[in-house]
Amino acid sequence: MTKLEKISGLFMIMLVVGMILVTPAMACGPSAPIDKSDEQKILSVVSKEITLPKEFNIVNNPESGGFLFIYKESSNSFKMIDISKDYEINETWTGTFSLISGGYQTNLVSNKSHTISATYTGNPSSNTGEVTVYDSVKGTVTTHSLDCYQLCMSACSGMSGYGCAEGCPYLCSILIETGIGYVVCVGLCLGACFIDMTYGCDKICNAIC
Repeated sequence: MTKLEKISGLFMIMLVVGMILVTPAMACGPSAPIDKSDEQKILSVVSKEITLPKEFNIVNNPESGGFLFIYKESSNSFKMIDISKDYEINETWTGTFSLISGGYQTNLVSNKSHTISATYTGNPSSNTGEVTVYDSVKGTVTTHSLDCYQLCMSACSGMSGYGCAEGCPYLCSILIETGIGYVVCVGLCLGACFIDMTYGCDKICNAIC
């Protein structure tokens, strides 16, 4: 699998949630910065649960009106703490991501025994791919066929100019109506994003597709 083919798979996984139920709509820029007062309250709550990491991001959760506290835990894992608008911790997600033969795999496990996994496998000869999503709460396994160029350009445009922890919440805010949920969308996106790096959208997508 070449670097460009891997990047194609990365973008496909980042859009899997939106492709399940809805077509992504146009969006404005990323959400407004977190208010300093909110930030201090969030840090106070989180610090009672964990030792605050050196690097983290706090983003708005448009689905709940609350917040997500995101940080990379290790070279292949990250944490997302879902915080309510009343500054209470709702749920903590641990995400892991890995390269597999022909694609990527992202797994999310919450402290409430909810597991979500997404596996992307691509077909370089036809510039298409497939994403399989497992949800332990719904008890479902669904598979979706994806078109390379459309998904590559859509996802890349949404992520352009932002790091993983800022870009993924932005991208998933476009997909807020998806039935899988904003928090899970961000988790799946982070898993894909942390694996690889991004290049110019037009160059990548024209070269691949």
